[in-house]
Amino acid sequence: MREEFLLDALVDYQIEPEDPTRSIPNPERRALDKEIRTARADLAKLEREYGAAAADNAEQRRSTMRGFKIAHGRLGKRLRTARARVARLFEQRRDVAKRIEVRDLNERAVVKLATERKHLTDIIKMVAYQAESVLVTLLRPSLRPCRSRGANSVA
Repeated sequence: MREEFLLDALVDYQIEPEDPTRSIPNPERRALDKEIRTARADLAKLEREYGAAAADNAEQRRSTMRGFKIAHGRLGKRLRTARARVARLFEQRRDVAKRIEVRDLNERAVVKLATERKHLTDIIKMVAYQAESVLVTLLRPSLRPCRSRGANSVA
């Protein structure tokens, strides 16, 4: 289903104006969500590093947490910076609406494909996807697994 090959455009070039009051997901919030995911992944990586350093801490060298924090000050600072970044992004996202109306987009006029033809092409895509899935299910027992991609992959 990821590869549609612009089937909709092949069927029809006719477009209709989009309903300006229709509510859609806010693209600005989606961009912030993506940035938050990246920041959280970076934070998790730093937390793992800090945890590994704590686990490997030799008690006879640094028996107190204060000594550990001093020895790993640079990593601790990066960790605090990453936490502040995540908190700042969450704060920023709180002020952005989850959904907006089409007319609130700053882009050019939004249009959509003709409704009936769009439904027809969507049905054709779903049937093709379903047929492809059935064929893979039928052929899977006769295909040998590919070792480089994992046990569940097929050649």
